[in-house]
Amino acid sequence: MRAKKTVDLNAIKANYENVKALAGGRRVMCVLKADAYGHGAVRVAEFLRSKGGYAVATVDEAMALKNAVPNDTEILILGKVEKCDIPDCVNNGVSVTVDNIAELTYCNEIAERMHKEANVHIAVNTGMNRIGVKWSEPPTLIKAARTLGSVKLKGVYSHIYSRESALLQNKRFNSYLSGDKEKNYLTHLAATQTLCDENIGCDMVRVGIGLYGYGLKNAFPAMGVKCRVLSVNRLIAGDIVGYDGRYIAKKEEFSATLSIGYADGLMRSYTGGEVIIGGKKRKIIGNVCMDMCFALVDEKVHVGDEAVIIGAMGDKQITAEDVALKTNTIPYEVLTSFKRMETEYIAGGHSVFLS
Repeated sequence: MRAKKTVDLNAIKANYENVKALAGGRRVMCVLKADAYGHGAVRVAEFLRSKGGYAVATVDEAMALKNAVPNDTEILILGKVEKCDIPDCVNNGVSVTVDNIAELTYCNEIAERMHKEANVHIAVNTGMNRIGVKWSEPPTLIKAARTLGSVKLKGVYSHIYSRESALLQNKRFNSYLSGDKEKNYLTHLAATQTLCDENIGCDMVRVGIGLYGYGLKNAFPAMGVKCRVLSVNRLIAGDIVGYDGRYIAKKEEFSATLSIGYADGLMRSYTGGEVIIGGKKRKIIGNVCMDMCFALVDEKVHVGDEAVIIGAMGDKQITAEDVALKTNTIPYEVLTSFKRMETEYIAGGHSVFLS
């Protein structure tokens, strides 16, 4: 083993059940974009068997899921879909996001030609200014969707960009919806961070990071990352470790070379972070290399020892949140970064190895 990622599907399932309880009867759509935040979208979908559907970011992600879930499971693309991909989406029953009349009518035209129905969700811009029809506009797009014979309006949604903005965005979202009296579609606004906010009332919640063990109380982190000690070097005062001479030994000490680098997802800025070896947290020293990095250890560490980047060993633990704090980023980026390594899936006490 050079480096390995473990994904505990049992933890994801437990998090999902917790989310369903917190959702209080609302439909739960599981967000599996970016390969389920690095956890493996197909394996997660097959294990969860969510009846609330799945959200992804791209057409390729949607098509990869089609063969892994029952045919009547909704798959929603949270983002713009190019014209050339609309036929595939319509043919496969994938729901697409629209925010203007041109996109809506094009979906209808393609569906008419194919003698099928185009499933759409309308995105509303309530302040994030990413995509969506402006919240202050009348809901003419909703009404237009009802007049088109080959379009099925399945939902209207927006995206909260911060906890502080949630109430304002909820107010704006409801203001947009208030212009439509029929409301024969799902509404969804709340995600992991606002799941428990009683002021955010919608028919469905979209949950991403909460499934994987972050952003909610009593959540179980599902991903672990580990590697091996490749070599151990005894240093004397003045010895240099790594590129650019960033670390210089001040006394006799030991450095361990580890089999993971920034090309595997361990960010170069993680210098100064920690790794667990031999049940102890060890400091990362020198610049993280493309394929390797270095840790300050002692004479008890040997070649072949396991090094935990994310996960637990004994009573010590490092989470994606810990790594994020050291690298000035967020757990989302940390979890989606790890690649170029085999993955071990744990389900019901059994492990399945995939490269």
